[in-house]
Amino acid sequence: MPLVHSTLPELDRPNSDNDDRYMRGLEFLWLEITDRCNLECVHCYADSSPRASLRGSMGTEDWRRVIAQAADQGCRAVQFIGGEPTLHPDLDDLIPYAHARGMNFIEVYTNATTLTQNRVDFLREFGVRIATSFYSCDESIHDGITQRHGSFRRTILGIDNTLKAGLHLRVGLVLMDNNTPDREATMAFLHSKGISDVGEDRLRHVGRGGAVHITVKTDPYSELCGHCWKGRACVTASGDTYPCVFSRTFLLGNVMRTSLAQILKCKTLQDFRTTQKQRSTEVAQCSPQCDPGALCTPSTGSCNPTCNPGQQPCNPQVCTPSQSCGPTR
Repeated sequence: MPLVHSTLPELDRPNSDNDDRYMRGLEFLWLEITDRCNLECVHCYADSSPRASLRGSMGTEDWRRVIAQAADQGCRAVQFIGGEPTLHPDLDDLIPYAHARGMNFIEVYTNATTLTQNRVDFLREFGVRIATSFYSCDESIHDGITQRHGSFRRTILGIDNTLKAGLHLRVGLVLMDNNTPDREATMAFLHSKGISDVGEDRLRHVGRGGAVHITVKTDPYSELCGHCWKGRACVTASGDTYPCVFSRTFLLGNVMRTSLAQILKCKTLQDFRTTQKQRSTEVAQCSPQCDPGALCTPSTGSCNPTCNPGQQPCNPQVCTPSQSCGPTR
């Protein structure tokens, strides 16, 4: 489950010239190279599991072609994600290829359970950054969320190997009912290991995440972070392309049949980005019926569905009637 905020902080700086580039171009590309994962997290947006397809429809040359097309569009930032991308047999081929094509920001979003010392040493050769999700300093809670006994210890080992190798590590804490009470202890635990880049996000009701809390959603933008209009796109293991990893409602095309350049020009993407940009600049107001000190429920969609404690860029974290509730970007 990726942490959506702060993937590329430099892309989020307000600038009118950047805005035009974001609306028309490609700044950041998610590559979902596999649907398979060795874990089966209860909230996984991609429905990944050990039973899912390892390769999907995209072969090695297909992924190379997409990376080359992205580079031709001026994209210099990619994230390999899944599923668990380190399970894919071509990852060690695709990373050097992306590096050779001029990608100067290469990140692997992994559950960290497979990050052996040899693997992180290889990733260090190409300046790869690591991102991972962590759920609790309580081993039983962490393993309960991943639904795999021992995942806590393997994740910690992978984190330790990453830190030892000197790779940049970004850790995301996805807050749910069962791990929110331990939030402060978990943050302190991560900081005690020397991890400075730690963020938080709420659970996104996409994929299995939609079953954690049964809700009726009529707004396809309600589970999005609001940043995905900024020159971003996602290619899945089937070749299907979306504006971001969570926006499965907005199919843009398939790179097996259509070039990435053509997909970036499609009306669906332009309409999506226009709507997202407009929504991200709106100010959500706290409902006047809310109780001071309660979680804030904005009356517009800019900060959907709630401002959970620690969620950024929502502000304030608790509701005061008539007080602004972000977003502060």
